[in-house]
Amino acid sequence: MGNLDGSYAVMLGDSRTGTLDVYSDGGFTVFEFHGENCGSSPLRLCCRSGERVVPIGIPVPENGTMHLRKRFTKNGLNTAGLSVIDGCALISLSGPLTAHPAYTGTPAPPKNTDAPNSAGDAWQCEYEPWVMFTDEDIKNACRGLNGALRRSRGDIEELAVPVSPYEPFPMMPVFCFGDIAEINGRQYVVFTVKGGKLV
Repeated sequence: MGNLDGSYAVMLGDSRTGTLDVYSDGGFTVFEFHGENCGSSPLRLCCRSGERVVPIGIPVPENGTMHLRKRFTKNGLNTAGLSVIDGCALISLSGPLTAHPAYTGTPAPPKNTDAPNSAGDAWQCEYEPWVMFTDEDIKNACRGLNGALRRSRGDIEELAVPVSPYEPFPMMPVFCFGDIAEINGRQYVVFTVKGGKLV
């Protein structure tokens, strides 16, 4: 895998809306985005790597700007297929990972988590998601969630929170810890939890 370090223009449609800085920090590669606030609907930051379009995360709006900071291990980058950055863009959460003027390859389809790997991996409705966490702020953010899903994989649990293009995301402070996934044709932000903490 090549060195991804550098600054990259981030596009929204045909216009540049911010900058993605990628740099090494210990054993991690950090993706840090800063840009203009582009409206009330959530957007996801994606990078093109060869013929793949890789979702990085969902920038958080704050004081007229948006920002995102997410760390990847070497294995995480390998799993995502992010070996080089050929373009960066913000894409609507309500749509698929479609082609963008900043991209020239064929986008990879969204991660589909419909199919379980074993009988214990199936998604189940979760009506009390706050019991999964030890942090009081996250517990409070989870109260009132509707349509959440949960599944267990050994000592790892996953919480899937549905995304609506018409309403603010209820767990905004922890946006950057989640990954975009498509479950039964709907967009979710999936959080990984171990021992009551986000990982």
